Amino acid sequence: MHPGKSAFDQVRLAVGNSEANLAKTPFFVHKRRSNYAEMVTTAKVPLDCKNIRDWNSFHEEFARVFGFPDFYGKNMDAWIDCMTSLDAPEDGLSNVHCEPGTVLTLELENIEAFANLCPEQYKALIECSAFVNWRRLERGNPSVLALSFRY
Repeated sequence: MHPGKSAFDQVRLAVGNSEANLAKTPFFVHKRRSNYAEMVTTAKVPLDCKNIRDWNSFHEEFARVFGFPDFYGKNMDAWIDCMTSLDAPEDGLSNVHCEPGTVLTLELENIEAFANLCPEQYKALIECSAFVNWRRLERGNPSVLALSFRY
């Protein structure tokens, strides 16, 4: 650990700045193409964080990208509900889905600027994404959401 360095800088120091090195870290989900029994499939959804400036724009951007329903409550409890159902289109909570048993990778673009501009929303995104997976695991379901950062 490097005191005074951001999480971004610490990851970069640990693995180097190149995308090839970053892609080898455990922070990223990979699609393996070996035999079917070992295959990990992912859906990748890009979301540009430069469109987020506050809570309202946070919820508007996620609702736009994921196609949340009109009754989406624009709060983190509603966000968690929608993201928990990514593999359940019958729930009607999103227009973006992944197959049951697979992981959707949310590719967050311009993440460093977002973390600096909106630290409260950034922290909530990380914590609530972890909660989505925890909630599913508690119910006996596999994790459904992974985060990938693009600077």
